[in-house]
Amino acid sequence: MACLPTKDLAGRTSGRVWTADLSDRAGYDGERSGFNLALDHRPALVLAATTAADMVEGVRFAGEHALPVDIQATGHGAHQAMDEGLLITTRHLTGVQVDPQRRVARISAGATAADVLAATTPHGLAA
Repeated sequence: MACLPTKDLAGRTSGRVWTADLSDRAGYDGERSGFNLALDHRPALVLAATTAADMVEGVRFAGEHALPVDIQATGHGAHQAMDEGLLITTRHLTGVQVDPQRRVARISAGATAADVLAATTPHGLAA
């Protein structure tokens, strides 16, 4: 794959960006790995989204550079391992906003069941 302008993506997002060839191999490996270890993603780039805007910029970047893009929350779902392209992870998007009067919650893309329960239980609610 041609040299990608990684600094451009990093400058457009608040989340960390890794490449497969960086010296921070542990960071790259940790971010690309999900719960389901049967899939071994090997993307050219990994974006650890920390905001919804990071996800938007990641998809825009992928489009500008004709890269396949995949999104991974916790990595439970088995589908297909990603090679090359841009993997956007949402594991850092764990926010849960609860409206106890309406009995509804807004749950971010990377929130786990534990995050949801921690936010809903004090209001006598559960998912």
